[in-house]
Amino acid sequence: MSFAFFDLDDTLVDTRTALHAWALEFVAEYEIGDGDEQAAAEVVTHRVRRIFELAAGKLGVELGPDGWMVGDMLDKDVEGGIAAGLRTIWLPHDVARTAGDPEPEFAAASIGEAIAIIERSAE
Repeated sequence: MSFAFFDLDDTLVDTRTALHAWALEFVAEYEIGDGDEQAAAEVVTHRVRRIFELAAGKLGVELGPDGWMVGDMLDKDVEGGIAAGLRTIWLPHDVARTAGDPEPEFAAASIGEAIAIIERSAE
């Protein structure tokens, strides 16, 4: 079964304060790292594989090549997806890649196009 995580909220609203508070609670509850500011920062940037494992577990799926991370942030969404062993789709929103950015497997102009890529890969 294919599945995909979508993270597009960084372009819609500034959720920094709420996300930081949630991340501190999350790392304490799931005993990630020392449950401190550093661990929370790693969760917020999706650089902790454990956050993907927990999400996949709630869906009843395993991380791997049948899973996708779709997002608009190369350094968070794409890098985190790669680290979790997921296939990646980047929605660039007129942002150009620069040297050192992680390499997404695909780029898509819209969520609809991203979904079409996922559907085609399942055939």
